[in-house]
Amino acid sequence: MNRIIILLMLTLFACVDGSAQDADRVDVVVLKDGSFVKGQLVEYIVDSHLIIINLEGEVREFKADRINKVNSKLPKVVTPKKGGYINTTNLGVLMSSQPWQGAQGTVAFHSIYGWEFKKIGVLGIGTGVDFINPTMNIPVFLDAKIPLGKSNVVPYVGAFGGYSFSTHAENDPLYDLLYYSPRTYRGGMMWGAELGLIN
Repeated sequence: MNRIIILLMLTLFACVDGSAQDADRVDVVVLKDGSFVKGQLVEYIVDSHLIIINLEGEVREFKADRINKVNSKLPKVVTPKKGGYINTTNLGVLMSSQPWQGAQGTVAFHSIYGWEFKKIGVLGIGTGVDFINPTMNIPVFLDAKIPLGKSNVVPYVGAFGGYSFSTHAENDPLYDLLYYSPRTYRGGMMWGAELGLIN
């Protein structure tokens, strides 16, 4: 019982001490015009704004473009980048049901280079390599993603479409010999829909 009382007292003293230290904290915001404000930061979001209660008790808000330097122990909150260049790299499996392949999976590697439009989505162009036994194709396609929310990680719906180029000649005698029958290797149109998470 005595141990419980001692632990409760220590916890209480720690809370009071922490509150006192927080009350004694003085943050300094230096502005680009050379002036500065002392007080306690309430909110500090990098590349956006900060809110500080100055020593007179006034609540002041400053946008990021006015701030030169901040001296504070308050943790910074970094806002995620919205808009601009974005790259997405995908590694997956293509499933085939061709009679000569059987029902088997093959590897696909795609990289999409795009631009994120604020409040709209992402539009980009992609390419990569599809290992389709016994050949290898190189796809070139457009890709569009529309986020379904406004938080840092949100679900999205998307669609893509383009053309997949075969790396082999249409008629390859070597492959005909290996697979015991003549085959024709061509590229073709590709398209699809996607659902996933975007950050």
